[in-house]
Parts: sequence; structure tokens; C-alpha cells
Amino acid sequence: MPTQLALAFDAIPVTCEVQQRYHSIAPCLAGISTPAEQAAVLNLGYSTITRWLREFREEGMPGLFPATHYPRGPYTPERVIVQLLYFKCCAPKAGDRELARVVASITGHRLDHHTVKALCTRFFFWRHPEFQKLVQYPKPSDPPALRAEMVRLSQQGWTEMRIAELLGVSRKTVRKWLRRTRSSTANKSATTPQMALLDLSRAPHHPTRKVYENDSRTSINCT
Repeated sequence: MPTQLALAFDAIPVTCEVQQRYHSIAPCLAGISTPAEQAAVLNLGYSTITRWLREFREEGMPGLFPATHYPRGPYTPERVIVQLLYFKCCAPKAGDRELARVVASITGHRLDHHTVKALCTRFFFWRHPEFQKLVQYPKPSDPPALRAEMVRLSQQGWTEMRIAELLGVSRKTVRKWLRRTRSSTANKSATTPQMALLDLSRAPHHPTRKVYENDSRTSINCT
């Protein structure tokens, strides 16, 4: 039967709830016991042991504090927060779910839309128009590059309305080029997606005129 892990500070009376929780999961951290075995030894629930293990591995000792004694929120990396606030400044009307989807696509860090809402509330400077003027999404000047940016933003999870807002174009324009790109991708025998983003020639199409030497329909006066 598994036994409690003997630690150097076992002689110290365990008077703190955090210490009790750490002593409970220490054998699992040392690889001596499994969570199920430790739960049986301590007469605790298996989910309780696994929760303490997960919280300790994610946050260290603060993760073992009761929420009432050590209030804490979900940890979000700074690079993710910066990316979120940058997009919120560029597109203030973007919704929480859309921002969560886009930031997760770019950073690889999954965000809940409630977390997005909380972060945007905490870092409220994006609300000021003066700040929004300083942070604007870079808009390509070359038409093909601008259309390629529409496709890239769509792949990141932006909606057509938000892409139009970011790039300063109409929603109809965004829909047109995204539809053309999807059509060229679906029909592999047609033009490539890159070619689909180029302007079509507006010059009238005239077939090559054929001239025959002995054309009975024409007569040449050689006098």
C-alpha cells in the first residue's frame, strides 16, 4: 500500500490548509503514488487530488490556496494580452468571441470569450479615440496585396464586416474577393488563388480577323 512521502519538513506541524494540500499531492509529484492511490490513502475524492495537482503544476503554490483566501484569475501570457489589445484598438467594435477566435488562431493560446471581456475591461485604454488613432491596422497599398490580406484575415477568423473595418474597404468588396478565392480553390482546374486576386481585363474581346486572298465576299479594285 502506498505511504505518505517523507519530507524534510514533516516534523513541522501542518497547520496551514495549503501545507495539507501540498503534503497530499507530494507523493504524486515524486512519482511514488498515483492520484487514485493517494486519494484512497487520504480518503479524498480522486477529482480533488487531480485538481490540486493540476493547479499546482499550472500556478505553483498559489494554486493550492483557496480562492477565498488567495483570489486569482486565469493566467494569460503577456504576449496574448498585447495581441488582444492591439486588435481591440484596431477594431473597437469586434466582439469578444471573434477576438477570442482570432487571438487563439494567431498565438496558439486558447482564450474564453469571458476572459477576453475581463481583459478588455481591465485594460480599458483602448476605449479612448486618441489611443485608437495611434494604433491602426496596416493597410497594404497595392491592390493584389490588399486582397491577399483579406484572405489572410479571413483565415485567421475575422468576419467580413471586421475585415472591411480593418482595411478601410466596403463589405461588398471583401465578399467579392473572398468568394472569388474560394471559387478558385474549389475548382483546382481553374486559376490559382493568387491569379484570382488579380484584376480581370476590361478590354473588349475581339476574335482575330481572318483574311483570305480569294475571298468572294470582298473585291479589290486594282485600277
